[in-house]
Amino acid sequence: EAIDREELLHLAARKMSGLIGVSRCSLYLRDEETGFYRGQVGHADHDIDHAVKRLVIGGLEADTFTREIVRTREPVVMQDALHDPRAVRSTIRTWRVRSMMGVPMVLRDEVIGIFLLDSEEKTRRFTEVDQDLASAFAELAAAAISQAELIGELRQSRDTVARQNKAFRRATAVDDRFTELVISGGSLREIAAAVTELTKKHCVIYDSRMRYLTSASEDVDGSQLDQAMLEAP
Repeated sequence: EAIDREELLHLAARKMSGLIGVSRCSLYLRDEETGFYRGQVGHADHDIDHAVKRLVIGGLEADTFTREIVRTREPVVMQDALHDPRAVRSTIRTWRVRSMMGVPMVLRDEVIGIFLLDSEEKTRRFTEVDQDLASAFAELAAAAISQAELIGELRQSRDTVARQNKAFRRATAVDDRFTELVISGGSLREIAAAVTELTKKHCVIYDSRMRYLTSASEDVDGSQLDQAMLEAP
């Protein structure tokens, strides 16, 4: 189904959390420019979205936990995160992590995103069954998110083409109108009137010395517009 991207990411984080039975799940997607993984959404018993969105993982040399996830393309577990050398200690302490599992979202043999799962301030043993379930779900999530982004790009492309076609039709109409005026020897007043009709705006024509020549509307005072134009920055 068509679904908002943010809503889809929240749905994936919520379902992953429930599937594995943890109280907290955050989702990160790869930044194509840097290759790092930026926080997108989080699921917990309290709102963590804002904090997750500020996080970037995989960018620090000390973050060997994330690097291992990307390298192996398999779930990686820290049963004792406080003493695991692969963890970034400051992050573990700030987020009060005791045990954590990182799960790659693999699409066409590339890690496009990562789920981080833990139960805040609680030790949790992640079993092989947990890892297999999480890996299978992450693969489905990767496909769904990729498909949603593709649909979004196609819709944006469609809207862009529609705008371009509308602009082209309008440009063609303008070209036809002015060609007709030139061929028929139209006056400056007629040209100004055509501009007003096509743009729905007042039109005033000045010469190269900014002297008022004519305007398109009877209710436009040319001298006042002339003065306003001269005083404009």
